[in-house]
Amino acid sequence: MNDLAGNPGTAREEIVTKLKGEIAELLCLESSDGIDENTRLVEDLNVDSLGMVDLVMQVEDSFEVSLPTNSDLSRIKTIGDVVDMLTQHLKTGLNYGH
Repeated sequence: MNDLAGNPGTAREEIVTKLKGEIAELLCLESSDGIDENTRLVEDLNVDSLGMVDLVMQVEDSFEVSLPTNSDLSRIKTIGDVVDMLTQHLKTGLNYGH
């Protein structure tokens, strides 16, 4: 299991930092400096539906989790939404699809 579930405040900061790096790498950005929890995936980063699938797969691999692949994904609009989903997952220990 992932060790990010321990301290909620620290865990969230670690998730944000790690997620920013993953997104920058996935989208071939030079830096993750302009990315924060308010960054919108579609409007700011031009993530399309295929990009969203790639992002979810990258997050699952990186954080060793399995996220829901149903309508919950349509509610993900910002980096903060992804972080919320991950922190909820880590807190409850849910493992969709595994």
